[in-house]
Amino acid sequence: MFQKLRALLVTSKNLLLLEFFTSIVVLLTLLPQCTQTTEKNTIINNYGASPEQYEQGLNRREKEVTERLQQAHDKEKQLLEVELAKIQVKQNNLHPSYEKYITELKERIAELEQFKSSNPQLFNKAIGALKQGKNKVADDLFAQVEKNNVYAIKTVAEASFQRANIAEDEIRYADALAHYQKAYRLTPKNTLYLSKLGFIYDILGKYKKAIKYYELALKSNLKTYGEDHPKVAISRNNLGGVWHSLNKYKKAIKYYELALKSNLKTYGEDHPKVAISRNNLGGVWHSLNKYKKAIKYYELALKSNLKTYGEDHPKVAISRNNLGGVWHSLNKYKKAIKYYELALKSNLKTYGEDHPKVAISRNNLGFAWNSLGKHKKAIKYHELALKSDLKTYGEDHFNVATYRNNLGFAWYSLGKYKKAIECYELALVALKKTLGIEHPTTRTVARKLAKAKEVLANKTE
Repeated sequence: MFQKLRALLVTSKNLLLLEFFTSIVVLLTLLPQCTQTTEKNTIINNYGASPEQYEQGLNRREKEVTERLQQAHDKEKQLLEVELAKIQVKQNNLHPSYEKYITELKERIAELEQFKSSNPQLFNKAIGALKQGKNKVADDLFAQVEKNNVYAIKTVAEASFQRANIAEDEIRYADALAHYQKAYRLTPKNTLYLSKLGFIYDILGKYKKAIKYYELALKSNLKTYGEDHPKVAISRNNLGGVWHSLNKYKKAIKYYELALKSNLKTYGEDHPKVAISRNNLGGVWHSLNKYKKAIKYYELALKSNLKTYGEDHPKVAISRNNLGGVWHSLNKYKKAIKYYELALKSNLKTYGEDHPKVAISRNNLGFAWNSLGKHKKAIKYHELALKSDLKTYGEDHFNVATYRNNLGFAWYSLGKYKKAIECYELALVALKKTLGIEHPTTRTVARKLAKAKEVLANKTE
């Protein structure tokens, strides 16, 4: 479960980058850890919120967070920005995000069975509420369990843990952290609670605390299961991820390599978890600017994913997108374009025309063509990406602001400063609404706007 969580955490941080193609490439880099299926498939389940309710919940939470950002003080603003980024990651990956929610909900309900005997009436009602997607009802019932079973420590800890999961699902991270801390305090040797506490610190950017709990979870898993066990590999993968976030790449590589070695022994060569480990190693070598090593791991991940899933699968598209990104970093723009085009073709077949992942592929192609000096081709792709996300999200959305910024950069490169200024101005309006006037990203776009105006003024004098 936690190996899948690693992906969304890393991508959320990169949503705050605007100018470079890597902001969008990295958006996809670790997503193979999520369960992904074709958007056109219909999910039929008897658990949790319906897909429509899930999407509506994300949209409501996005509105709440965006509104609160306008009046928030600095400390609260940091938390809200993390939450907003995570919401947008989920919106961009709605189908796999929903599937992950359902999968983990089933796991949590199965875990609850062992606690039912301590308070059958409340636990049965809470389980029923979770199955119906009634999170508020379930949370209230678990709060009653906490209150009514003060001497049954494990039962109270599990109720706190379940409340933390509900808060995490709803992207209320301060509440999630408080509940995870309580569960850990009550049962400090529970490896699952340790891992989740590490994860929530990780997602909040509290990396040293995340490392503390991830290391405790690893130590516990090694003692329980031994060296080459999937749970040990997951703990190492989590540690690799947090060291990667801290830009301690050699430490990240150490943990990722140990996870890969273990997964190879457990699953064999062509297994999705082995592909994930190689993809993670590709990502950290990419961060180290060791592009040939990154290509080696990305190519192995692509080969494995092709064998596992076939040609037109989201994970294959992600592998190709990653390879496009590293070739772009090597200034091999034609090779980058080749992989980006294959990713675009696959995403169009999987998701259809107006989908965020299709927009991302087109954005990447826009940057590659711009780097080749083919500014008109770049503008074509950036305009298509913008048009798509306007249809998906509407005017005042971070992704829309991002694509307007990128389109402005292409117009600027072409020497069409009035067009660039128009794009930057619209991007700035949206960013002020979504992130606030003092946010570094807002300030960056404001500087770019000022520069474009200055160049235009000098040109007309």
